[in-house]
Order: sequence, then structure tokens, then C-alpha cells
Amino acid sequence: MSLDKLDKPFVSREAARILAVTQAWLQTCMPHPLSAGYQPA
Repeated sequence: MSLDKLDKPFVSREAARILAVTQAWLQTCMPHPLSAGYQPA
């Protein structure tokens, strides 16, 4: 499939959704010391 034939707005939304889910998962499963408002229990 040629990239020129893809629906670019749809691909952009999917990429943004996947990125948001990945970031949320990382913040939930592996909290980083630099995360805003993160306080160790």
C-alpha cells in the first residue's frame, strides 16, 4: 500500500492516540521522578 493512498488525518489521529496511550501506560506502570506532581508513596 502506498502512503500517498492513506488517509493522512486518520493516520495522524491514530498515531496521536497510540502515543497518548503509551505515555499514560508508562506514567502508570513506571512513574518517573521528573513526572509533574509525582510523589513517591
